[in-house]
Amino acid sequence: MRAALRRLQDDWVELDGAERDPGFRDLVADLTGRGMRAAGLAGLIALSLYLLSYVLSGRELSFDWADKTRIVLWDKLLIAAVMSAFLWLAGRPGGRRFGRELVAVAAVLVCLASVLDDRMNRDVTFSSAWFVLSLFVAAGAVPLKPRQIALLCAVLFGTLVIPVATAPEAVSGGSLRTQAVFFAAVSVFVFAISVSLYRARYRLYQADRRNRQLAEENAAKADRIEQVEALKSRFFAGITHDLRTPLSLIKGPLDDTLGPHLEELPPTLRAPLEIARRNAAHLGDLADDLLDLGHIDSGKLVLRRAPYDLADACARYVVDLQPLAERHGVTLTFAARGPRTTCEFDPDRMQQVVANLVSNAVRYTPPGGTVTVSVGPGDAGRLRLDVRDDGPGIPEGIRDTLFERFTQGREGHARTGFGLGLAIAREFVVLHGGTIEVAETGPEGTVFRVELPAASAEPLPIPDRHRLRVPAALPAAREDAAPDPGGEDPGSALPFIVVADDNPDMRAYLRLHLEGRYRIAEAASGEQALALVRAERPDLVLSDVVMPGMDGIELCRSIRSDPERHTVPIVLLTAGGDAATRVRGLAAGADDFLQKPFDAEALLARLENLVELRKLLSTGAPYGSIAVAPTQVHVTSTAARFVEQVKAIVEAHLADSNFGVEWLADEVAISPRQLQRRLRDATRLSAAGFIRWMRLGRAAQLLASGARNVSEAAYDVGFHDADHFAQLFKQAYGVSPSEYARGTRA
Repeated sequence: MRAALRRLQDDWVELDGAERDPGFRDLVADLTGRGMRAAGLAGLIALSLYLLSYVLSGRELSFDWADKTRIVLWDKLLIAAVMSAFLWLAGRPGGRRFGRELVAVAAVLVCLASVLDDRMNRDVTFSSAWFVLSLFVAAGAVPLKPRQIALLCAVLFGTLVIPVATAPEAVSGGSLRTQAVFFAAVSVFVFAISVSLYRARYRLYQADRRNRQLAEENAAKADRIEQVEALKSRFFAGITHDLRTPLSLIKGPLDDTLGPHLEELPPTLRAPLEIARRNAAHLGDLADDLLDLGHIDSGKLVLRRAPYDLADACARYVVDLQPLAERHGVTLTFAARGPRTTCEFDPDRMQQVVANLVSNAVRYTPPGGTVTVSVGPGDAGRLRLDVRDDGPGIPEGIRDTLFERFTQGREGHARTGFGLGLAIAREFVVLHGGTIEVAETGPEGTVFRVELPAASAEPLPIPDRHRLRVPAALPAAREDAAPDPGGEDPGSALPFIVVADDNPDMRAYLRLHLEGRYRIAEAASGEQALALVRAERPDLVLSDVVMPGMDGIELCRSIRSDPERHTVPIVLLTAGGDAATRVRGLAAGADDFLQKPFDAEALLARLENLVELRKLLSTGAPYGSIAVAPTQVHVTSTAARFVEQVKAIVEAHLADSNFGVEWLADEVAISPRQLQRRLRDATRLSAAGFIRWMRLGRAAQLLASGARNVSEAAYDVGFHDADHFAQLFKQAYGVSPSEYARGTRA
């Protein structure tokens, strides 16, 4: 009960101060003006009909209160004056502002006039009708505040009850009590209705204000988005123009070199140059796509439309795209339905539409499948262009966003594009007055459908084109992703490495640098790489982060959860340099990260260090005594003296985190290159690997003795980052430092 009373009190306070809001105050003033106008008109009409009815009945009008046979006009004229005042004041700002007070005063005057009339005629029963009418008109015509309607009800109640109480007729009978109860009930009812209406108006106003604010915020956001899109389009256009000059200076010399002298180049030089030329062309196509999008967004793209035969044009485009399909092992066919397929279009832009759709279909069609392009009449005077493939269909989750910019690929397939092809195709189709959609999709394949308005004019000859623009989303060559031993003898002593990347050019580039140092197996997806790891037990895995299906981070988790393969080192390649990706990769068990584009020498050095660390596990050495005297290293007497010298120097500087290869070379008084060569000849370890080996061995001794915990042991051997130390320790020993300490002490 107390809570309900508190809520009522809070509502009363809120409603009483509602008009502090200027917007609601203006709304109330407008409603007041409308209510006064409506009440004035209704009152004058009702009063006129009332008087007319009495005149027609034969009764006369009079100003004499004592003449009961006539209609007394004093109170009627008062009501007419009040209603006229309402009409006059309703159109004026002051009248609307103080209209509620005027309505309340008018209601009181009407009741006083009625009481006066009743007293003059010794009749106290008729005033109740005027009381009810005045109260209802006042509460319904204008939005009164709760305290205003409460005050009005009290004043009207007193206006009627007090004079009636002085009437002799009322004193002698029981009509006073009856009318008082009636007046009180009507007052409570009208008060409740009026407060409810006022509250409802205020709540509706608040809701409308919130909606207006949201609409204004959405409009402002839309304006900002439009400004950002315009800025982005200008930025891409500017970047595209800036890219064209260096692209020309990259692609031109490559074409000059590979054109007339391609066969003269040795294979080791020809292969990387061909990769560079292909990807320079892809980058050029991306620049063209971005420029086209910028022109579309700015409304500056001009179509050179003319009537052409759509079937004839598509047949030529399909012929140009045949080599693309052949490289993917896909059959590309064309079919024309109907004798006349004339349409007004821009041949260059329509070529881009067909090339994007066909290349998309070829990419997702398995080898041996078929892609069919067909042109024929559609519905309602339109032409229909269908591109059908035998691929696995489009997942439900990306169908709605398939034609949006930067939406890439179907799940389970190589992410080889930039996500612009279908978006540009849609923009060009819309500019031609057509539509594009996914007409069919399922396990049997997908059909992309383009519908364009047909034309009745005679078709013109198709103009020649300078170059077919194959979308940048499609590499020029499709290489088999099956495991490839790399041509080396399986029994070779070279370390075995699995290279996982969905881009065949990237795999080819990595192979060029890794061949001769490692035996290589390639994988185009995380699933293929995991199968190779489980089947071959490689010395290292080099994987891209973003791949179709199982990505590089999930591959890390899968390898680390395999009890027989969890010690395999993993290096991840990523095109993004954000810290979140690195944290996720390291948390999944990656040993190292390299950001694309990377330096080949840095990559080789990191791979070599990781492989050397892994060799420590394969030697079977007693790790409790490996740090200072690695007995498993067999060297000649001269080399032994050199190694002992190096060990002594390293041991003296184990706690110094700044101690490295160059410092060690200075201490030995030879160049870093000579140090690398002599240590490798004597121990098969690089200088950095030897220093790391000594640090980790001493840390293993400290942990086994129980003299240091993990953080203290790491600090004592020159590691300020305990997490980095734990990661390297686990790479070398196969267990974490804490597990090693517990195992040796047990």
